[in-house]
Amino acid sequence: MTATINATTATLPLSQLRIDEKSNVRHANRGLDPVLVSSIKAIGLRSPLAVRKNGKGYVIFAGGQRFLALQEIAKERGEPDMPVPVIITDEADAAAREASLHENVARSAMHPVDEYRAYAQLANDKERPMSVDQIAKRFGVSEKGVHQRLALGQLDDSVLNAWQADELDGKAAKLFTMQPDKKAQKSVLEQLRVGGYMHEHTVREALGLGFNSRAGKLLELVTEDAYLARGGKVMRDLFADERSDNTSVSDPVLLKAMGDELIDREIARLSAEGWGTVSKVRPTDMWSYPQIDVTGRPTKEEAARLKEIEKIFAAAEKADEYLENNDELEEEQAAIQQKIEERALATIDAKKKEKALVFVSLSHDQSRIIIEFRNPPKATSTGTAGKDKTKDKSKAAAEDAISQALQLRQAEQMTAAAQLAVTHQPHVAMAILIAGISSNDDALGIHQTSMSHNRPKFAATLASALKLNTTDQIKVLTELVSKNINLVKRYPAAAVLDDASHRALAEAIDGKKLTAITREKFDAKDYFASVSRTVIVEAVREAMGEEHARKVSDMKKDEAAKFATANLPKLKWLPKQLRVPGYDGPTAKAAPKPAAKASAKKAPATAAKKAKR
Repeated sequence: MTATINATTATLPLSQLRIDEKSNVRHANRGLDPVLVSSIKAIGLRSPLAVRKNGKGYVIFAGGQRFLALQEIAKERGEPDMPVPVIITDEADAAAREASLHENVARSAMHPVDEYRAYAQLANDKERPMSVDQIAKRFGVSEKGVHQRLALGQLDDSVLNAWQADELDGKAAKLFTMQPDKKAQKSVLEQLRVGGYMHEHTVREALGLGFNSRAGKLLELVTEDAYLARGGKVMRDLFADERSDNTSVSDPVLLKAMGDELIDREIARLSAEGWGTVSKVRPTDMWSYPQIDVTGRPTKEEAARLKEIEKIFAAAEKADEYLENNDELEEEQAAIQQKIEERALATIDAKKKEKALVFVSLSHDQSRIIIEFRNPPKATSTGTAGKDKTKDKSKAAAEDAISQALQLRQAEQMTAAAQLAVTHQPHVAMAILIAGISSNDDALGIHQTSMSHNRPKFAATLASALKLNTTDQIKVLTELVSKNINLVKRYPAAAVLDDASHRALAEAIDGKKLTAITREKFDAKDYFASVSRTVIVEAVREAMGEEHARKVSDMKKDEAAKFATANLPKLKWLPKQLRVPGYDGPTAKAAPKPAAKASAKKAPATAAKKAKR
């Protein structure tokens, strides 16, 4: 026989209510639910609290979470006696406890797909579409959280159905949000079904997100509009950690090329300002190039602001906190320092500029262009005997020499050619990698002595690399080898290929391909403007013959340089310093051997031999 329970509906002041600790079964996870607060604010309390009388007031045995949300709302409104709808019963302790248990256990969580679809329907409703801001306020979710839910809810039905059927997990499904085209989403899903693998890394690969393809800082530097105008596409991971770069690009090669173009423009600007040698390749022995002092003095306002920024960074580091405006502060700091440096650079005289070496490169995180101003390395002392030898050199031999600055630029051209050529030869790239890691030579910039500097975390990189198949691993390794080849001479007094390890690396690469690319990289105008007229005449003689060489020898230096620039590249000529096996251009013809002259002494001997016969 079931006991009869009396129940009446009523409205009571919130201040008269409290949670019944005896019968309410929820003790853990009882904190305030902001989503519930937003829901009650938006649509009111749809389920009355279940209460029973206790002394002067009433205790709640079902609806504790709603009660906490109502208290928060009452606090915001300043209404401690806010009226609350309730159902008053005469439940005994055991019956009240059973009712509380039913309320908490009977709830079944929605599948995430149902939730995300519902959010998308709210945003896309034809009669009353809700904005991101409205949804955020109604459901107590951050705007970023709303964007994430809408992106998932608006995926193609085939992807959402696969997620609901457990073909895809949540991490893999989230990657599809980076491909806005629903047809493409469906096509990728079908391809993955054929392969039988729908894990996070296979989805990433199928969507073309690639390996280590995030490049938000560089994209910001070249500007997204410029990248899109060149045919690139940008994809953003809404679910990436806030501290990480959440941007992927469809064409990393194009983005890198655009970054190189920025550097080239900076090089042109610095050259026009009168700086002697401006290069994009930093020598491996950068320590031997003394820095030019461009410290400069900050104004009082600049010094105060720099000190203030440093204090903010120090406080955040001490508290181990992430600064929301970290990037803005770093940009402001860099801008102030740049102004100070520019004022200092303006005071350097023209002669010092002309002798200087300037290296232009991207910062490690690709967020800005770094310009380093250096003096040439100091000449190495060779002792008294060396000095005497130098004095004995002929004027012609001195004219045949090329400057250290030109050697540096030739090294840069050969480096660029080798980097590009090796991408077509994975087998050679693997051999270079083995040699580079095993040895201490500087032809490859990733040997053991430098591997710990500015490198990504080993564990994270290993995890990513393990997800690649062998073919893709070789592609990645080939690209890494290509980027790390560096043929800039350790000692700039020597030609680029005089170093044994550098020449060995160049000779390992397909000679014809390397030569062809080197021709593209060779700057004939710069070369002939930098060498002596003697060198130009010999080059013309080698490529065009004696008659043209005589004509050029009668020209002024600048005329000779223009003539050589206009004609020699067409004949596939390259300087000796840039020739590798496979070079098929003009070379100096060997002088004919002098004819043997019969001597007076040999004649009788020959006659005597004949007589003996």
